[in-house]
Amino acid sequence: MFSRQQKQKTIDICHSTPNVWSPEAEFGWDSVPCPSSTALYKIGRTMYETDRVPVAWIPRLRRMDEIWVPTRWAQDIFQKEIGQESDVRVVVIPEAVDTQFFDPAREHTNLSVLKRQNNMYTFLSVLKFETRKNWKDLIEAFFDEFDSNEKVRLVLKTSEFHNDRSVKEEIEEFLHMKNHKYSKERLVLIHQMLKTEELPSLYAAANAFVLPSHGEGWGRPHVEAMSMSLPVIATNWSGPTEFMNEKNSLPLKVQRMIKSSTNGHLWAKPSMKELRRLMRWCVENPILASKIGERARKDMVDLYNPERVAGIVVRRLSEVREAMLNGDDDREL
Repeated sequence: MFSRQQKQKTIDICHSTPNVWSPEAEFGWDSVPCPSSTALYKIGRTMYETDRVPVAWIPRLRRMDEIWVPTRWAQDIFQKEIGQESDVRVVVIPEAVDTQFFDPAREHTNLSVLKRQNNMYTFLSVLKFETRKNWKDLIEAFFDEFDSNEKVRLVLKTSEFHNDRSVKEEIEEFLHMKNHKYSKERLVLIHQMLKTEELPSLYAAANAFVLPSHGEGWGRPHVEAMSMSLPVIATNWSGPTEFMNEKNSLPLKVQRMIKSSTNGHLWAKPSMKELRRLMRWCVENPILASKIGERARKDMVDLYNPERVAGIVVRRLSEVREAMLNGDDDREL
């Protein structure tokens, strides 16, 4: 039994980027401090998308007792940045996907913004409209690979993200520069907010998912698409390497590493040639592609459903508590 004083002690999990962890949290987050003053054991749950973490994060990471990251790729990077001499442990706790909500077997209605067309092969990409998502390579590869007379379209679900101009204007200008003409039949832009309950219908209207991003912390749209039995074409680097493989997806080869547009770190430049090849393969082999999607669905249900991931969290917290009860940690409960 714990005493009243002991019950006040907590194991705190701070789910955010480290710049808002206390003390001296940015954006005023010290008003709801995490970790709290009663924290007996401090866990930070975070991620990043390049080959390093921001320098300003490192002292904040080292002040925690444990860091949770969603992938083994991130585990290697964070442990290296924190330093092997540090006592801070980096633990892999994967993200979950609601496989009951994102279920292709459920009844899905046509969205008003995207009518399903059975005679049109549909690639879907769900992305923040920023450089890291590599939307330019995606659009260029699509327009270079598929002629206007082919029954193939690309759907972009995005939104303005601190943009001075509209998404449509930026894309039209880019296509003009690449000697392509914007066509709303070939490129469907959805930049309005959708209700949460509409998201499965968005995936259900597609035949395949594609996102050649430069780097991902995890890849939430990826696992949602995989849960919906879509074959996924995505860059074979960073977060998605945790759950994508040659059997359940179409990993996109990295051509080389390049400097990121924000901080000089490195991130991936996927192969445009391979991106075009994989998209063409999906169109020409729809049955085989759908089989890959079926395997993806199985892996999501088996490995990343909420109950299983919750079990991983509970087991890790139990291990922490047991170690502290057994005196393996110098703090007192």
